[in-house]
Amino acid sequence: MNKDMVIVEHSFTSNSDHELTLFQKTDDILKKTGLELENIDMFAMGLGPGSYTGLRISLAAAIAFAMPDNSICYGVSSALALAYQVFLKHKTSSVTVLGDARRRKVWAHNFKFPNGIKNYFEERSLLTSDDIVSGIDPLSVVVSSEPERLTEQYNALRGVDICVIEQPLFPLAGDIGRIAAFSHKLNIPSPPLQPIYAHPAI
Repeated sequence: MNKDMVIVEHSFTSNSDHELTLFQKTDDILKKTGLELENIDMFAMGLGPGSYTGLRISLAAAIAFAMPDNSICYGVSSALALAYQVFLKHKTSSVTVLGDARRRKVWAHNFKFPNGIKNYFEERSLLTSDDIVSGIDPLSVVVSSEPERLTEQYNALRGVDICVIEQPLFPLAGDIGRIAAFSHKLNIPSPPLQPIYAHPAI
């Protein structure tokens, strides 16, 4: 990003080769933009929830990239970035991001945007399949990166006419960068630079 404008963005899926894919894509972006790591003032990173290994590798890499020049590192909840994407498209004041917490439980992050993205409230909860309907704001738009794992919960929500985005959506790097940039300008401190885990280890 340069002055709030996304100048290049890569989306990719990695399997077990997180490190190789990340560094290849980083090299591609630097070559495409003509930048060096020392030209970057801030490294913004998604904190999850997400892949355990992927989060740890990406956080460690970003911190290492920033270290030589003491550049700023800013973490953004991946759930917030996904809610931001939905907020911009659907102009809704309430977005709930769901994820599979295993053992028939679902983690839910509800974001309310009463005055736009720069002023939001977040509520986190861990819901069982039995209380999914009562635990979701009925005016919320529901989204997930893994709806194929939430068939039972999605069916329950459709049954009470809660708006559900059917296709999987994923946080965008540009949105993470925008959130980090305006949050930093507003003197909002970064969350701890550590992965957000939304379910206990199993």
